[in-house]
Amino acid sequence: MRTLLSRLEALRAEVVAIAGFAKNCGKTTTLTHMRAGYEQLGRRLGLTSVGRDGEAFDVVTRQPKPRIEVSPGTLFATATESLAVSSVMAKEIRRTGIASALGEIVLAEVLQAGLAELSGPTTVSQTRRVVKMLREAGAERVLIDGAVDRRASCSSAVCDGVVLAGGAVLGATVESACARIAHGVRLFELPEVDGLIAGLVRSALPESGFQAAAVVEEGRVVLLPGSALTQLDEIQAATFGLPSHFYVGGALTNEIVRKLARFERLPEIVVADATRVLLSPMALAQWEVAGGRVRVLDTIRVCAVTTNPFNPTGPSLPAAALLDAVAEAVPGLPIYDVVAGLSAVGAHVLCQRP
Repeated sequence: MRTLLSRLEALRAEVVAIAGFAKNCGKTTTLTHMRAGYEQLGRRLGLTSVGRDGEAFDVVTRQPKPRIEVSPGTLFATATESLAVSSVMAKEIRRTGIASALGEIVLAEVLQAGLAELSGPTTVSQTRRVVKMLREAGAERVLIDGAVDRRASCSSAVCDGVVLAGGAVLGATVESACARIAHGVRLFELPEVDGLIAGLVRSALPESGFQAAAVVEEGRVVLLPGSALTQLDEIQAATFGLPSHFYVGGALTNEIVRKLARFERLPEIVVADATRVLLSPMALAQWEVAGGRVRVLDTIRVCAVTTNPFNPTGPSLPAAALLDAVAEAVPGLPIYDVVAGLSAVGAHVLCQRP
């Protein structure tokens, strides 16, 4: 089985997002592993983040966080205030014109190894611009430190693929943690909507100011305010009770699904991409058992999953058992524990670093 890095190279994933299902899932550890691997391959690396990462302590939990190490020649994009507090010798090489709460996002080149704090842009368009600038400055590979709920990090408009990180923090047992990871991967594997419906929605929504839309039988698109999706009577009045598809521009929640489940014939739900789906495993299962479907306008390619058996706030789990369980739950997708040196696919541990 390939290593994580060789798999990404084989997939020609030159811009990769690392997204954690929650805090302390091993996202930064995975990024650090990948950074070291690219350096061994001689690839000049560019780094950025969607939001803030790389600080010494988590700004919410105050737990210590693994810092992001950077080596000479590495390029990174961060806010001016974050650059000032990073313990690394670097020179600013370009300003982006993108403002953030911590100052303008700038590009810097590492002169002497140290620890960097990354505070990148927050929108898809801004992240795309920053990645383009990093590539123009000489980055052969770009890593984006993100999260599954940050659309800008995972969007197919930004990256070539995503590495998902999950771990013991998601559950007190191997079974519960694995279930959370498998459900998260399942959401990323939601199928793409039919081209005709996608075209109707895309053509109707730009600059309309609406956050939702319904497609009725004759192919007509009815624009709806986002709040209407929780008001069944408003939906029925606007669509004459005959919607075939609903586009949810914001987050798809359990409440929205419960409302739409009252239709005599369940409409197909369409979302922008997997990062917008906030359904619980039970809500998704109930919707699908009833005959409903959820599809996406844009798919996100999941390249691999990494597992972290360590839980800083509760019981840790056996590394091999967690990795094996996740591999069985998401067959066909390679699973890696980059600290233990384990990898698996289909519930078979294939290699372990000496």
